Amino acid sequence: SIDKKYIHIYNKIRSSHWSFFKHIKIKPLNNEIIYVSRKGGVERIKNESQLINLMIRMNIYVLSPNFKSFMFDVDQYINCRVMIGIEGTNLHNTLFMKKNNDCHVINIASNRDGCVKKYGYTYNQELCNSLSMVKMHVIPFKEVLPDTNIYDIDFIEKELTEILTSLKN
Repeated sequence: SIDKKYIHIYNKIRSSHWSFFKHIKIKPLNNEIIYVSRKGGVERIKNESQLINLMIRMNIYVLSPNFKSFMFDVDQYINCRVMIGIEGTNLHNTLFMKKNNDCHVINIASNRDGCVKKYGYTYNQELCNSLSMVKMHVIPFKEVLPDTNIYDIDFIEKELTEILTSLKN
């Protein structure tokens, strides 16, 4: 259960943001599924380039926040139905997604700490998802070799394909 003070704060921010964003004229790319990249930011994994290549092969739009503009990024969040990212990669931007029951976030867990490694999310991510009515799916953390921070891309592809297939049905 979410504390009512958080819901009140969220509703205030959301209503002021929506009125602001209505006036921005950015042509949406209509990407239903986006991957939010860590490239250029804090990189906790060593093979994100391989993960980006996987997303491109799967026809998933790769968004690198801050490379274009904040407004462009927000437009992508608003217009996507599925947001994918490594835990901690701007996934809190689910707050900008359309508030309905058909939006999803796919959280690729990291090895940052016990909670994230075990459950695939942090509590503030759970709060953001709840406020936006976004459904969360978690791909567990799995390295190629222990303590390398090199993700098992084949494992991620298998898990991601399974989740995306289930969302189509």
